[in-house]
Amino acid sequence: MSQKKINILRKESAFEGFFNLNKYYFQFEKYDGSLSPVLEREIFERGHAVAALLYDPLKDVVVLIEQVRFPALLADQEPWMTEVVAGMIDDGETAEEAIRREIKEESHCDVQSLDFVLDYMPSSGACTETIKFFVATVDSSTLKPFMGQEEENEDIFVYTMDASEFIQQTMENKFNNSIIIIAGLWLHANHKRLKEQASPKK
Repeated sequence: MSQKKINILRKESAFEGFFNLNKYYFQFEKYDGSLSPVLEREIFERGHAVAALLYDPLKDVVVLIEQVRFPALLADQEPWMTEVVAGMIDDGETAEEAIRREIKEESHCDVQSLDFVLDYMPSSGACTETIKFFVATVDSSTLKPFMGQEEENEDIFVYTMDASEFIQQTMENKFNNSIIIIAGLWLHANHKRLKEQASPKK
């Protein structure tokens, strides 16, 4: 992996609101050792997020949510989007504290175990956001079908899907956001192991 330099020459605030947009002027070291021209980029800075696949091993189901995503409408996608539980990390929170809070706020499921899987950037060419992805073993019998924070105008539908059906829909390209696709691919690779772990020992 290349370890080259990037020189940030200047930063300007382009917009401050629900999200922040900053303009950067920078140069980077090219592969031949020379410096690039000065480049200008508007960068979307929205903080960092967490997400979790909620899996109930006793029922062999996953817990999914559905809510409206206005940008999807502008991209000619279905705006009521099927997702896994996710949200932003608040100031002073760890990633694990944030995802436990989001699971309670968006599904009301009881978390039995929580495992970190990966950390990735969903749009590294334009946005500084990273997403820390977890898998949570939950008791889905405690979920509530309608959730969301009223002060944030959230309106979330919560439901379960057989794990095998979730994997099949992932492989058939039924979902259109990166987090749920990663969740489906992870479960495809690990479903057999999870079921074996949940089976009563003889």
